[in-house]
Amino acid sequence: MSDQLRLQVRGLTKRFGGLLAVNAVDIDVRDNEIVSIIGPNGSGKTTTFNLISGAIRPDAGSVRLEGEELAGLRPDQISRKGIARTFQMPELFMTLTVLDHLLIGMQGRMRAGLLASALSLPSTRREERAARAEAADVLSTFGDRLTADRMGDLARSLSYANRRRLEISRALALRPRLLLLDEPAAGMNPRETQDLMGIIGGLRDGGHTILLIEHDMGVVLNVSDRVIALDHGEKIAEGLPREVAAHPRVVEAYLGG
Repeated sequence: MSDQLRLQVRGLTKRFGGLLAVNAVDIDVRDNEIVSIIGPNGSGKTTTFNLISGAIRPDAGSVRLEGEELAGLRPDQISRKGIARTFQMPELFMTLTVLDHLLIGMQGRMRAGLLASALSLPSTRREERAARAEAADVLSTFGDRLTADRMGDLARSLSYANRRRLEISRALALRPRLLLLDEPAAGMNPRETQDLMGIIGGLRDGGHTILLIEHDMGVVLNVSDRVIALDHGEKIAEGLPREVAAHPRVVEAYLGG
């Protein structure tokens, strides 16, 4: 982790009718840091992700990636700027292969157009070989859990845990400057969750910067460098994981007291 800011969010605000879903939230994420956002259901976590990734537009506030303003851009524009995300439930194309999903993640970086692909030009074949090699490298992140020899498998044939791994792989194929992970351990058993914690920590150690939403406090405490707690759309605590977990306002928010 360095002191260089990768993501800087200031005054992020979103209303849905009379509901103030996110209220003037500030977030800093530094290079090679894992920051987790926690909070009870309805606290504004996913709305914050949607605002950062462009799925919805903020009513006010700034979202800067390495100093470049992104607020108000479309999701595809933000993706090309270097923010990749996953979702609470894996959003996959069940009739496409593992390789197809990774190629989708790489698409914005590939040079071959439709005509070149149809003609199978030498340059296109070289690019396809390079893309396949890169896909295998991305999948190696997951060790023997999701291997390169499964690149031809359809997404619908994968276990739930491997579908989640595939979604993370697709995001990594973008070569993101910032990776947003929305409850990556949801639905996983304890062994799968333990394995995922090691992978997330390994991504940081390999140079990735990660903003994470997670309900599993074991994951939060073990992988986070810092934690931000939200409640009713407002930031109520920020700091080291165990300090935030023990913060009176955080305890109150989770217990509903």
